[in-house]
Amino acid sequence: MGSGSLVTVVGGEEADVQQRVLEGSKVLGAVRSVLKGRTISWWVKKTLYQQVIVPTVTYGAETWGLREAEKNRLNVFEMKCLRPMVGVTRWDRIMNEEIRRRAGIEETLSC
Repeated sequence: MGSGSLVTVVGGEEADVQQRVLEGSKVLGAVRSVLKGRTISWWVKKTLYQQVIVPTVTYGAETWGLREAEKNRLNVFEMKCLRPMVGVTRWDRIMNEEIRRRAGIEETLSC
């Protein structure tokens, strides 16, 4: 499938958001070792996230009218990206706002 937006018969964004998160997951898988690495600076990790992963996931987002389910899907994906950047896991039970603060990311993917 290409990188364009999906349009469904009922006009919902669910399929489009799901496809964009899938594309973002592919990118995340390719760069996960870099995000987890301790030899790469935080600035490089943040730049990689903002310049590669975020645009991949949010392509076409200006046309989205998100429901809570899609916002939640984007927020879950965002935390999958940010946790390795700051060196924490889900098991550390650190709040998302704190992870975002440590990563220096102010806006969520779903806003």
